[in-house]
Amino acid sequence: MREIEIEEAGPRLSELVDEALGGDVVVLRRDGRDVARLVPVKPPQRLKLGLLSGQMNMPSEFNSPLPDDLLDLFEGR
Repeated sequence: MREIEIEEAGPRLSELVDEALGGDVVVLRRDGRDVARLVPVKPPQRLKLGLLSGQMNMPSEFNSPLPDDLLDLFEGR
């Protein structure tokens, strides 16, 4: 883990980012206290469509209207 004061980090930011991308932990400090950590951004995970295809069954009445007493509860009546 590397700790560096913010004032020193400014001119060396590109170098510090490269270190973080390489797996090193870079902690930024202000007045001797930890205030931030440089970490690489994780790439977004791609959504896999159809992952549960054929593994779930929806009842035929799933899209049917709700009973009036239940609708009243949702609508605060």
